[in-house]
Amino acid sequence: MGQRKRVLPIFMYGVSHRTAPVELRERLSIPVAGLQAALRSLRRRIPAAECVILSTCNRVEVYLACARPPDPRAIARFLCGGRPGISAKIEKSLSHHAGAAAARHLFRVAAGLESMVLGESQIAGQVREAWRAALRARCAGPVLGPVFEGAIRASRAARRKTGIGAGAVSISSAAIALAEEILGSLDGRAVMIIGAGKIGELAVKHLARRGAKTVMVSNRTYTRARELAERLGGEAVRFDRVFERMRDADIVISSTGALHRVIRAARVKTVMAARGGAPLFFIDLAVPRDIDPAVRGIRNVHCRDIDDLERVRDESLARRVAEARKVEEIIEGHLARLGRGTE
Repeated sequence: MGQRKRVLPIFMYGVSHRTAPVELRERLSIPVAGLQAALRSLRRRIPAAECVILSTCNRVEVYLACARPPDPRAIARFLCGGRPGISAKIEKSLSHHAGAAAARHLFRVAAGLESMVLGESQIAGQVREAWRAALRARCAGPVLGPVFEGAIRASRAARRKTGIGAGAVSISSAAIALAEEILGSLDGRAVMIIGAGKIGELAVKHLARRGAKTVMVSNRTYTRARELAERLGGEAVRFDRVFERMRDADIVISSTGALHRVIRAARVKTVMAARGGAPLFFIDLAVPRDIDPAVRGIRNVHCRDIDDLERVRDESLARRVAEARKVEEIIEGHLARLGRGTE
């Protein structure tokens, strides 16, 4: 007689970027500091032996160990936190899984296969923190324990054995990849941003996280330059002094709304002469382009535009899609061990 397959009495209910718009998701978010109180509130509302709440910017999911399926309306009421008018919207947006399907979903989430950006690594830590919060609140135990611990192990194995997290998959990360390819280490590099657009600001923040130190911000409207400089912890530069201060930059990001070229080759030649020929990397995020294509012909000047960055991003995404198949095989192996009680 064959071994009887173990049934997992677990359920998942939640909303994510796949089921609900950001306007709804942002109203459901639970900060890490509030997880334990939310878990205790959930236990009072739902007759569950164990529970874990995973809350990120793109999903809020409730994992429960129950004798029978919980009422989705009760889950929706819990998620809306007593806020009138959105409980029905939440209920319509709820996705749910039970048993092995709930476990498989968690494993996929932890490995980054369900993320808005395929293979992003931050989610693994968020799953781990959700599990630890449930342990601290005494809301998790022998049923959800093997499932969450297995998902965390599978995620680690996926990142160790595959390239699911490799490559640049956003415009900002593509800019960093190209900057490091050209300049090497970004530690201590000086960045100048021209224009006060969101995409440029995000690129500067990414560069700062990789070690870039000095940030100079210029915009035709000086007050906007000063506001962005304050947010970035940098220095505001008046627009008529851009090329004077460009001599001190290693990376220049241009993201204005101008209808004409803002940076012309003749001015860049003057800047390079003042720099003694030290390499200068331009990132043109504007459409129409801010930077004269002729700057690419200047010695030690490197320039990339939005098409170059999108090409890098698309190539990385294609590689991650191919690696996702390997991740799925790893997940299925861990799920098989979980089903046998050997995970």
